[in-house]
Amino acid sequence: MKLRITTIVFLLLAISVALAYGTAATRDRNSTPSRINGPEFAYVVQEAVLFSSKEGRFSIRPPAGFPALKESVSNQTTDVGVIEVHMFSSGNLRGACIISYSDFPFQSFHGRNAEKILEDGRDGALKSINGTLDQQEHTTIQGYPAIIVYSTATAEGRPVFIRYHFVLVQQRAYQFGFLTYDKGSLDSLEVEAYFKSFRLEQGAPAPH
Repeated sequence: MKLRITTIVFLLLAISVALAYGTAATRDRNSTPSRINGPEFAYVVQEAVLFSSKEGRFSIRPPAGFPALKESVSNQTTDVGVIEVHMFSSGNLRGACIISYSDFPFQSFHGRNAEKILEDGRDGALKSINGTLDQQEHTTIQGYPAIIVYSTATAEGRPVFIRYHFVLVQQRAYQFGFLTYDKGSLDSLEVEAYFKSFRLEQGAPAPH
């Protein structure tokens, strides 16, 4: 059974906005899709191929057998203005790969350090999807503050297991994750390789 794209989009958007605004951020917001490039998923088996986004300034390699990543862009209306969320997704019977990034106004981070921003995002995201926190780890990714989160939510009456890495690169937030009905696959060798393949490309600001 495939994870439906609508389920994936809901989970991703909830996490994306909550990351910058915390638990209060999920109130009084509207999601407006602005454009979608390509079909939701093209289920064609292929070898693992490196994906690179020039505008997003990142690259990542989905597991083998996943279709090419497709981009969608949505506008999130928040109390500090409209935030554009760029999302790249791919899925098959084993699960779904999700990568997104958003640029936030400086004032949205006022009074919070990186650890607090990441933890607020975690709490807000879990609340938005009625999810539970299973495990977390504060870390750095290429020198930037990050948090690794394992959580469980419910979609169409079934538990969905989620692993997400959140990275703050100054005012840009990246999220890349894997969603699946099979909890054990979150730490499989191929999924681990997918997470480790994430790289910030030339043009990304240097860590402070």
